[in-house]
Amino acid sequence: MGYLFIAIGNHGYRVRRFVEGLENAFIRYLADSHGITARHDRKHTGVWVGMDKITAIGIALRQKVTLHGFAFHVNTNLSHFSWIVPCGIADPTRGVTSLERLIGAPADFDRAAAGVAEAIRGEFGYEEGRFLIE
Repeated sequence: MGYLFIAIGNHGYRVRRFVEGLENAFIRYLADSHGITARHDRKHTGVWVGMDKITAIGIALRQKVTLHGFAFHVNTNLSHFSWIVPCGIADPTRGVTSLERLIGAPADFDRAAAGVAEAIRGEFGYEEGRFLIE
């Protein structure tokens, strides 16, 4: 999970553009770090690998500052998603995946967090040290 507090008004972004920027950061991270082809989906927000969602994004704004953020499935127990309708998507052709499932072994969480932070920094033009993931 990542919670972002970014003044999107300072960047001239609209909410949709901001969300697309987050999606782009994850798409770039997955491609550059793992050779995984991920994509946007016009109908459903988030990042998709095939028909499975790997990153859910939920943003709220208060005075043009983002609240909430994303859920990137790194080593997630995917069986828990059978108990709910993930993101309200009841389409049986859609599912949820994780980095662990895609690479076939548990992923190094700290390395993934650092890679995601770098991808988000790059997407939104933040310098190192001005954007932290803990």
